[in-house]
Amino acid sequence: MSTAKPFTLLIPDAAIAELRERLARTRWPDEPPLPPWSTGTSAAYLRELIDYWRTGFDWRVWEANLNSFPQFTIPIRGIDLHFIRVSLWICLADS
Repeated sequence: MSTAKPFTLLIPDAAIAELRERLARTRWPDEPPLPPWSTGTSAAYLRELIDYWRTGFDWRVWEANLNSFPQFTIPIRGIDLHFIRVSLWICLADS
């Protein structure tokens, strides 16, 4: 049986920069000539969301937030499963 190994999330700066570049190069479709959301995601909403991920989302703050919890990986059926182990009591007491 495998044992869990401690894990710390560390996203390389280059990966974040590359993601921002790809998001900036997005080729946007036209909004369909129907009411927004009637045929899928609203193109206007999606543009706002992608702009937030590209320019407003603070990757390092959320990386630190996730790393404040005990995290582990364990190999299961050929994949490394990542999990966070936190008791519900601790989560409720902190809120």
